[in-house]
Amino acid sequence: MKFKDLVESIPFWKIAEKSDNHNILKLYNSLHMEGGSFNIRFVKNPDYFKFNTYESPNSYVIIAVNKENEVEGMFSLLIRACYLDGKQEYVGHISDLRMKRKKHRKADFSWYDIFRALFQKGIEIDEIKHCKYFLGSYVVNNHYAIRAIKEKAPWEIHDVANYCMVSILGRRPCKYFGCSSSVESGLKVSISRAIKEDIPELTKFLDQQNKKRTFGFVFSGADNELDRRFKDWDNFSISNFYIAKDDSGKIIACTAYWNPTKGRRIVVDRFPFYLDLLGKILKIFGKDIPNKGQELKILYLTHVELCHLLSKENKRILLNKFIDYIYASGLMSNYHIMGFCDYTSENLSIGMEKNYFLEKTYTSLYQFYDLESKNVLKIKEDDQDVRIGHEMVLT
Repeated sequence: MKFKDLVESIPFWKIAEKSDNHNILKLYNSLHMEGGSFNIRFVKNPDYFKFNTYESPNSYVIIAVNKENEVEGMFSLLIRACYLDGKQEYVGHISDLRMKRKKHRKADFSWYDIFRALFQKGIEIDEIKHCKYFLGSYVVNNHYAIRAIKEKAPWEIHDVANYCMVSILGRRPCKYFGCSSSVESGLKVSISRAIKEDIPELTKFLDQQNKKRTFGFVFSGADNELDRRFKDWDNFSISNFYIAKDDSGKIIACTAYWNPTKGRRIVVDRFPFYLDLLGKILKIFGKDIPNKGQELKILYLTHVELCHLLSKENKRILLNKFIDYIYASGLMSNYHIMGFCDYTSENLSIGMEKNYFLEKTYTSLYQFYDLESKNVLKIKEDDQDVRIGHEMVLT
């Protein structure tokens, strides 16, 4: 069965083409996300499709259209290679689920029908790699999304990872006087910007780390994710990486900074009172704070990999060192916030409040599965030795 045939077997649904871009953006921009302390808009103008290429070359935008060709429902499906029990598999990530309220629709469609077909028949479809594992995410405070996805849907979902986006809004006064972010331990490491000659060892390290993760990214062979990101991510190269080596010269940790603003911008429509007040305080120290309605410029930490053999304390120390190095580089003068993903199972941000003004937005990554589907493992967070494979900047 062709994927197009599966989608179009459900009334009003089709796979979008580039010519649908304007109508997709019209719906997408009309619905905002609420969650955490912010009211935010993700802006993907002028090309909705561009951000999807950051996540996967195998991506689809599925839309529900009425007789006037107006888009009334949509979601993106992104298929990528992954590891599952150390073997290569494929996982689908569902994002940007947007539906007009029923009372405002001209077409009588149901997103439950298209999802049920995808979960039951996806394993038969060549174009999506016979995918049978599907993930989504929602901000924990987005109660409307939770009701729609978790309480009303005719399938099962459960959390595979709970995490928060940690936003570093600014440094506390002591940081301006060169204070280290954490107490030193006996860990001996050297931290440096990566260079071209580091790519082979870095790639091997990333693959070893991810091979132990459920849904870990593949950094080897034809599906080498690092090669693809160097090609598909704007303004991203080996020089974006910081690497930590032990006293034998072996890479034991890395991270890379990146901003996806050419594919997606974030605009804040509402700051809570205490963040407004904090912004005024930070301006005293020369920190640039956006006005409401302006773009919030975020420097994301991606590829955060800390050797699985390290203790939690040493992982926290290394992460703090990376943050210190990035601030020392002067990069943050061009951004309002530094953001990174902290998983509940790791809790790497503990203690950072002493050195930084932080805001945390709690999110759940979950697995969809149809109760009638067979041979689909139900992935549970509590069963994992290491956290799930996931890159927050792409969700």
